[in-house]
Amino acid sequence: MFLTHWNRSPSTPFQALSRELERMFEAPDSRRSRHVAPPLSISETEDGFHVEIEVPGVLADDLDVSVHGNRVTLKGERKVTEREGATPLRQEWGAYEFERAFELPADIDGQGLEAELKNGILHLTLPKAPGHKPQKIAVREVK
Repeated sequence: MFLTHWNRSPSTPFQALSRELERMFEAPDSRRSRHVAPPLSISETEDGFHVEIEVPGVLADDLDVSVHGNRVTLKGERKVTEREGATPLRQEWGAYEFERAFELPADIDGQGLEAELKNGILHLTLPKAPGHKPQKIAVREVK
């Protein structure tokens, strides 16, 4: 596209518009699968981490979350269902598979892990391993 030579930074509005226009005029194929990395937010507390991951249209049965040490891996798939006897006239979203892995600043405790899918957002509660939780040390006065 002619706009891409202006600035190679992916954050320019012209490049975003160019990519969107190219995507809009691609041949429609609802069966085509694309690979994406869903956006996420991570927050840390004294006891652990809370992760929110956008996975709109994905069912809980189509998600796989695993933790190993401080590494979290998320795999999933959004499927497209076609209506029987209907001919699609326009399909602006389609099926896709994704895999996303990230590391946290502390190891995760295998006990107390929680994963909840609500309104297209996957909420993960990941407690820190005991050795990574801050511990208060009493100071003793010596005379």
